[in-house]
Amino acid sequence: MGDLLRLPTAGRPEEDWAELHAHSAFSFLQGASRPEELVAEAARLGIGVLAVTDRDGLHAARRLHAAARDHGIGTVYGAELTLGEPVLGTPVVLARSVEGFRLLSSV
Repeated sequence: MGDLLRLPTAGRPEEDWAELHAHSAFSFLQGASRPEELVAEAARLGIGVLAVTDRDGLHAARRLHAAARDHGIGTVYGAELTLGEPVLGTPVVLARSVEGFRLLSSV
């Protein structure tokens, strides 16, 4: 359980693709789709791994997990963080383990 990166079993070449910076409707004015819709579209396109990196939180994590499990899509959990001044940018942080998820949840 120490590894949060849940990868699908190989089967199609396009499953090698991972979308690592998607926003859901939980990111105000940045994303419009619910996590379930993002997962369904990823499955339709043959994307093997999806990370929903909503702004300043893991808002979609539970719904992403459930939908991805149902569609056989791998998941990575992360967030795009606001660091104060806009000039600093908004880095995307991805959790690689349960400990990383815990730390990111506390930010």
